[in-house]
Amino acid sequence: MTAPTPALSVDAIDAALAAATPSRDEDGRRLAAAVLRLLAAGAPVSVPTAAAAAGMPAPRSVHRR
Repeated sequence: MTAPTPALSVDAIDAALAAATPSRDEDGRRLAAAVLRLLAAGAPVSVPTAAAAAGMPAPRSVHRR
């Protein structure tokens, strides 16, 4: 039998992410938290969607490799 995985709230993960990346500016932390929250919903996240969720303007163009 597998032990249950402890449940972490998205807020706890958000706080841990902010603590792990102190060099990020406020916008970077807000964007990272928005991406995390969107990914936690279980779907892919586009750059414009992440920007909107973070309350930031979407980039004019997105470079893909």
